[in-house]
Amino acid sequence: MNASGPRGNGYGREGVTQQELSNRLLVTKGNVSQLLVKMGDAGLVDRRKDGRCRYVWLTEKGRRLAETSIPLEEDRISQSCTGLTDVQLEELVDLLGLWERQTRNLA
Repeated sequence: MNASGPRGNGYGREGVTQQELSNRLLVTKGNVSQLLVKMGDAGLVDRRKDGRCRYVWLTEKGRRLAETSIPLEEDRISQSCTGLTDVQLEELVDLLGLWERQTRNLA
């Protein structure tokens, strides 16, 4: 199954580990595992164990869903920022980066 997908959002290479997803999403591996079971039941992902790691691939159905839903979410985020000045947007990006680093340090 091909895991290629839109815009370098983690879908553009073959398989990611559940740990990588957990790190990217800033949630526990347990949260990721529960979500992946549901996504697997819906035919959106394929999970395969390789040694001690379990890798996740988008199925064709999952890739199609990502290709349609990610642009919609990007548009929604863009629209929510339309009232902000360039300086405010830069400050927001800086603050979100700081928050992400601090959150990762908690893990």
